[in-house]
Amino acid sequence: MKFPRMRLAVSAAAVAAVLGGLSLVQAQGAGQSSQAARPKVPAAPKRVWYSINLVTVKSDSLTEFIEFQKSQTIPMLQRGGVKVRDTWQGGAPFGDSNTFVFVTAIDKFADYDLEPRVLRVLGADPGRS
Repeated sequence: MKFPRMRLAVSAAAVAAVLGGLSLVQAQGAGQSSQAARPKVPAAPKRVWYSINLVTVKSDSLTEFIEFQKSQTIPMLQRGGVKVRDTWQGGAPFGDSNTFVFVTAIDKFADYDLEPRVLRVLGADPGRS
């Protein structure tokens, strides 16, 4: 009695395998003929790289540092072509309030092969004095 059931189970498995193989072949053949009907997968988004500078300022120089950033550094960076520069200041609840983080997007790494942006914008003479 056990052998006929086993034969029936093996036969059913063989039939299922054959039918599954046929449907797989049909699906592959149908996929090749209708390539245009498939939705296209969107391209991966462009990767953006960032430059991160961490600066700690002495407590007695904090107001002078902020004023220098507003009056000198930001205008110089704008003339140099920097579009966006994010600035975060540490403090409550985390970190020291005299710590600043400057984040700027990197357009191309070839810029690092050039002379520093300060010298490109202001020229060699102001940078050396």
